[in-house]
Amino acid sequence: MDDGKGSPIYYAAIAYSDAHNGINFDGNSQHAVNITESHEWMEAMTDPDVNSAIPGRGIAWVDDQNGSEIGDEMILVSYDPFEESSPYRSASPIFLHASSCAAFDDADGLPEQLTCRNLSVRGFDGAAMMQDGVLIDGRDLHATIDDLFTNPAIEYLHVHNAGRGCWAAKVRRTG
Repeated sequence: MDDGKGSPIYYAAIAYSDAHNGINFDGNSQHAVNITESHEWMEAMTDPDVNSAIPGRGIAWVDDQNGSEIGDEMILVSYDPFEESSPYRSASPIFLHASSCAAFDDADGLPEQLTCRNLSVRGFDGAAMMQDGVLIDGRDLHATIDDLFTNPAIEYLHVHNAGRGCWAAKVRRTG
């Protein structure tokens, strides 16, 4: 939307959330609306051109390290992704939302949080020994998963954010 002279007009649409929009602070609908409203105003101030068509601009209000948005409370913890003994066993940092959030459940797709960053993908056999490891652009994750699973010795993959090493996901073979 513009002012008729080519200058953009920025606005925020604040819907009544009834505490069901994922920001349920204490079950009080008015508190949920206030939290949602402050979140949207922060986004409007920090990144008014969200989803802009400007090449290379990116989205400023999403933290590239943990996928959180302005106002999301995150917890940084250590996580050991191994279920068995291994010389590769070690704890990795992982960011978690402080309050519950919906799990990714698209069996055929990949979360945007994984496809928008550089990744380290490591393939392990049943004895938790690394069989292969690659650094990739996240946009190539689906093809990398398919490629690594052509090795019959690889039973599962560990995916880490390449830059800081934060744990991201475990990928298992299906079928």
